[in-house]
Amino acid sequence: MNTMPIAANSTSNAWQFWSFFDHERNAWSPLEHLRAKLETQQRPNEIKTSKTHPLRIDEIHPPNAKGKIGLTFCPGKICDGLYGGRWERDLNTDIEAILAWGGKTLITLMETHEFEILGVTQFPTALKNSQLNWLHIPIKDMQVPDSTFEATWAENKAQLYEALKHGDSFVIHCRGGLGRTGLLAARILTELGINPVKAIQYVRDARPNSIETYDQECYVLAQAWKAI
Repeated sequence: MNTMPIAANSTSNAWQFWSFFDHERNAWSPLEHLRAKLETQQRPNEIKTSKTHPLRIDEIHPPNAKGKIGLTFCPGKICDGLYGGRWERDLNTDIEAILAWGGKTLITLMETHEFEILGVTQFPTALKNSQLNWLHIPIKDMQVPDSTFEATWAENKAQLYEALKHGDSFVIHCRGGLGRTGLLAARILTELGINPVKAIQYVRDARPNSIETYDQECYVLAQAWKAI
Protein backbone atom coordinates (compact mmCIF):
# COMPACT_ATOMS: atom_id res chain seq x y z
CA MET A 1 0.00 0.00 0.00
CA ASN A 2 0.99 3.56 -0.54
CA THR A 3 -0.26 7.00 0.40
CA MET A 4 0.51 10.62 -0.30
CA PRO A 5 0.44 13.70 1.94
CA ILE A 6 -2.66 15.84 1.68
CA ALA A 7 -2.07 19.33 0.36
CA ALA A 8 -3.13 22.19 2.60
CA ASN A 9 -5.72 23.36 0.10
CA SER A 10 -6.91 19.87 -0.81
CA THR A 11 -10.62 19.09 -0.84
CA SER A 12 -9.93 15.41 -0.12
CA ASN A 13 -10.36 13.47 3.07
CA ALA A 14 -7.40 11.80 4.75
CA TRP A 15 -8.17 8.37 3.27
CA GLN A 16 -8.80 9.21 -0.36
CA PHE A 17 -5.24 8.77 -1.60
CA TRP A 18 -4.39 5.47 0.10
CA SER A 19 -3.60 3.19 -2.81
CA PHE A 20 -2.56 -0.32 -3.85
CA PHE A 21 -0.91 -1.62 -6.99
CA ASP A 22 -3.61 -3.06 -9.23
CA HIS A 23 -1.95 -5.62 -11.50
CA GLU A 24 -5.00 -5.81 -13.76
CA ARG A 25 -4.70 -2.08 -14.53
CA ASN A 26 -0.91 -1.96 -14.11
CA ALA A 27 -1.29 1.17 -11.99
CA TRP A 28 -1.55 2.38 -8.42
CA SER A 29 -5.28 2.54 -7.73
CA PRO A 30 -7.36 3.94 -4.86
CA LEU A 31 -7.84 1.57 -1.94
CA GLU A 32 -11.56 2.14 -2.49
CA HIS A 33 -11.27 -0.06 -5.59
CA LEU A 34 -9.95 -2.96 -3.50
CA ARG A 35 -12.58 -2.43 -0.80
CA ALA A 36 -15.35 -2.45 -3.38
CA LYS A 37 -13.97 -5.55 -5.10
CA LEU A 38 -13.73 -7.53 -1.86
CA GLU A 39 -17.19 -6.46 -0.76
CA THR A 40 -18.92 -7.21 -4.04
CA GLN A 41 -17.37 -10.69 -4.32
CA GLN A 42 -19.93 -11.70 -1.71
CA ARG A 43 -22.88 -10.61 -3.88
CA PRO A 44 -24.71 -12.41 -6.69
CA ASN A 45 -23.29 -11.50 -10.10
CA GLU A 46 -26.09 -9.28 -11.43
CA ILE A 47 -26.05 -8.61 -15.17
CA LYS A 48 -26.36 -4.87 -15.85
CA THR A 49 -27.26 -3.70 -19.35
CA SER A 50 -28.01 -0.43 -21.10
CA LYS A 51 -31.71 -1.17 -20.57
CA THR A 52 -31.62 -2.22 -16.91
CA HIS A 53 -29.16 0.56 -16.04
CA PRO A 54 -29.50 3.46 -18.51
CA LEU A 55 -26.30 5.42 -19.01
CA ARG A 56 -25.78 7.77 -16.07
CA ILE A 57 -24.51 11.17 -17.16
CA ASP A 58 -23.73 13.53 -14.29
CA GLU A 59 -23.96 17.20 -15.21
CA ILE A 60 -21.87 20.29 -14.66
CA HIS A 61 -23.14 23.72 -15.64
CA PRO A 62 -20.16 26.02 -16.31
CA PRO A 63 -20.42 29.77 -15.66
CA ASN A 64 -21.46 32.02 -18.54
CA ALA A 65 -22.31 29.08 -20.78
CA LYS A 66 -25.61 27.87 -22.18
CA GLY A 67 -24.29 24.34 -22.68
CA LYS A 68 -23.45 21.71 -20.09
CA ILE A 69 -20.71 19.16 -19.47
CA GLY A 70 -21.57 15.51 -18.89
CA LEU A 71 -19.44 13.00 -16.97
CA THR A 72 -19.82 9.25 -17.44
CA PHE A 73 -18.03 5.91 -17.72
CA CYS A 74 -17.12 4.08 -20.92
CA PRO A 75 -20.24 3.63 -23.06
CA GLY A 76 -20.98 0.08 -24.17
CA LYS A 77 -18.53 -1.56 -21.80
CA ILE A 78 -18.61 -5.31 -21.18
CA CYS A 79 -16.72 -6.18 -18.01
CA ASP A 80 -17.07 -6.87 -14.31
CA GLY A 81 -18.33 -3.85 -12.39
CA LEU A 82 -16.24 -2.24 -9.65
CA TYR A 83 -19.27 -2.08 -7.36
CA GLY A 84 -20.66 -5.49 -8.19
CA GLY A 85 -22.41 -7.21 -11.04
CA ARG A 86 -21.28 -7.45 -14.61
CA TRP A 87 -21.73 -4.79 -17.26
CA GLU A 88 -23.05 -6.09 -20.57
CA ARG A 89 -23.93 -2.81 -22.20
CA ASP A 90 -24.80 -1.97 -25.80
CA LEU A 91 -22.61 0.73 -27.35
CA ASN A 92 -25.18 1.98 -29.85
CA THR A 93 -27.82 2.28 -27.13
CA ASP A 94 -25.41 4.29 -24.98
CA ILE A 95 -24.52 6.56 -27.90
CA GLU A 96 -28.22 7.23 -28.40
CA ALA A 97 -28.49 8.07 -24.68
CA ILE A 98 -25.72 10.66 -25.05
CA LEU A 99 -27.48 12.20 -28.04
CA ALA A 100 -30.81 12.23 -26.18
CA TRP A 101 -29.10 13.99 -23.25
CA GLY A 102 -28.05 16.72 -25.67
CA GLY A 103 -24.44 15.78 -26.29
CA LYS A 104 -22.83 17.04 -29.47
CA THR A 105 -19.29 15.84 -28.77
CA LEU A 106 -17.88 12.84 -26.89
CA ILE A 107 -14.41 13.26 -25.38
CA THR A 108 -12.69 9.91 -24.81
CA LEU A 109 -9.73 9.85 -22.40
CA MET A 110 -9.06 6.10 -22.52
CA GLU A 111 -6.03 4.68 -24.28
CA THR A 112 -6.65 2.55 -27.36
CA HIS A 113 -5.72 -0.74 -25.66
CA GLU A 114 -8.44 -0.14 -23.06
CA PHE A 115 -11.15 -0.60 -25.69
CA GLU A 116 -10.24 -4.29 -25.86
CA ILE A 117 -10.13 -4.61 -22.06
CA LEU A 118 -13.67 -3.25 -21.83
CA GLY A 119 -15.02 -5.26 -24.74
CA VAL A 120 -15.59 -2.31 -27.08
CA THR A 121 -13.04 -2.85 -29.85
CA GLN A 122 -15.64 -1.39 -32.24
CA PHE A 123 -15.63 1.91 -30.33
CA PRO A 124 -13.70 4.08 -32.83
CA THR A 125 -15.74 2.85 -35.80
CA ALA A 126 -19.06 3.22 -33.96
CA LEU A 127 -18.26 6.79 -32.93
CA LYS A 128 -17.09 7.81 -36.38
CA ASN A 129 -20.35 6.44 -37.81
CA SER A 130 -22.51 8.18 -35.19
CA GLN A 131 -23.98 11.67 -35.05
CA LEU A 132 -21.53 12.63 -32.31
CA ASN A 133 -18.32 14.53 -32.87
CA TRP A 134 -15.57 12.36 -31.40
CA LEU A 135 -12.43 13.70 -29.75
CA HIS A 136 -10.01 10.98 -28.63
CA ILE A 137 -7.27 12.42 -26.41
CA PRO A 138 -5.86 9.62 -24.22
CA ILE A 139 -4.50 9.96 -20.70
CA LYS A 140 -2.83 6.96 -19.03
CA ASP A 141 -5.02 5.29 -16.42
CA MET A 142 -4.60 6.88 -12.96
CA GLN A 143 -2.18 9.45 -14.41
CA VAL A 144 -2.19 13.11 -15.45
CA PRO A 145 -2.01 14.46 -19.02
CA ASP A 146 1.27 14.29 -20.93
CA SER A 147 2.64 16.65 -23.58
CA THR A 148 0.77 14.86 -26.39
CA PHE A 149 -2.53 15.43 -24.61
CA GLU A 150 -1.64 19.06 -23.95
CA ALA A 151 -0.91 19.70 -27.62
CA THR A 152 -4.16 18.10 -28.78
CA TRP A 153 -6.19 19.87 -26.10
CA ALA A 154 -4.68 23.22 -27.08
CA GLU A 155 -5.79 22.64 -30.67
CA ASN A 156 -9.40 21.84 -29.73
CA LYS A 157 -10.40 23.65 -26.55
CA ALA A 158 -11.20 27.06 -28.04
CA GLN A 159 -13.76 25.53 -30.39
CA LEU A 160 -15.24 23.44 -27.57
CA TYR A 161 -15.52 26.42 -25.24
CA GLU A 162 -17.10 28.61 -27.92
CA ALA A 163 -19.68 25.92 -28.68
CA LEU A 164 -20.33 25.44 -24.96
CA LYS A 165 -20.89 29.16 -24.54
CA HIS A 166 -23.56 29.15 -27.23
CA GLY A 167 -25.44 26.08 -26.03
CA ASP A 168 -23.69 22.96 -27.30
CA SER A 169 -22.99 20.29 -24.69
CA PHE A 170 -20.31 17.62 -24.53
CA VAL A 171 -19.68 14.46 -22.54
CA ILE A 172 -16.34 13.36 -21.07
CA HIS A 173 -15.59 9.74 -20.23
CA CYS A 174 -12.75 7.44 -19.29
CA ARG A 175 -12.94 3.89 -17.98
CA GLY A 176 -15.01 4.43 -14.84
CA GLY A 177 -15.72 8.13 -15.29
CA LEU A 178 -13.95 9.27 -12.11
CA GLY A 179 -10.20 9.86 -12.29
CA ARG A 180 -9.30 11.17 -15.72
CA THR A 181 -12.82 12.40 -16.39
CA GLY A 182 -12.96 14.35 -13.14
CA LEU A 183 -9.51 15.81 -13.75
CA LEU A 184 -10.45 17.20 -17.16
CA ALA A 185 -13.80 18.51 -15.93
CA ALA A 186 -12.10 20.38 -13.08
CA ARG A 187 -9.45 21.73 -15.42
CA ILE A 188 -12.13 23.02 -17.78
CA LEU A 189 -13.90 24.83 -14.95
CA THR A 190 -10.58 26.33 -13.88
CA GLU A 191 -9.84 27.49 -17.42
CA LEU A 192 -13.29 29.07 -17.49
CA GLY A 193 -12.45 31.14 -14.42
CA ILE A 194 -13.38 29.08 -11.36
CA ASN A 195 -10.92 28.77 -8.48
CA PRO A 196 -9.23 25.32 -8.67
CA VAL A 197 -10.32 24.28 -5.16
CA LYS A 198 -13.92 25.21 -5.95
CA ALA A 199 -13.67 23.52 -9.34
CA ILE A 200 -12.62 20.22 -7.75
CA GLN A 201 -15.40 20.44 -5.19
CA TYR A 202 -17.94 21.28 -7.90
CA VAL A 203 -16.92 18.18 -9.85
CA ARG A 204 -17.02 15.94 -6.78
CA ASP A 205 -20.43 17.26 -5.81
CA ALA A 206 -21.69 16.33 -9.27
CA ARG A 207 -19.89 12.96 -9.41
CA PRO A 208 -18.64 11.68 -6.03
CA ASN A 209 -15.13 10.17 -5.79
CA SER A 210 -13.95 12.02 -8.89
CA ILE A 211 -10.25 12.88 -9.29
CA GLU A 212 -8.89 9.69 -7.77
CA THR A 213 -5.18 10.26 -7.19
CA TYR A 214 -3.00 12.76 -5.39
CA ASP A 215 -1.19 13.63 -8.63
CA GLN A 216 -4.49 14.27 -10.40
CA GLU A 217 -5.67 16.62 -7.68
CA CYS A 218 -2.34 18.44 -7.53
CA TYR A 219 -2.40 18.83 -11.31
CA VAL A 220 -5.62 20.82 -11.01
CA LEU A 221 -4.70 22.74 -7.86
CA ALA A 222 -1.34 23.82 -9.28
CA GLN A 223 -2.78 24.37 -12.77
CA ALA A 224 0.20 22.34 -13.95
CA TRP A 225 -0.74 22.66 -17.63
CA LYS A 226 0.45 26.28 -17.56
CA ALA A 227 4.03 25.06 -17.09
CA ILE A 228 3.96 22.75 -20.13
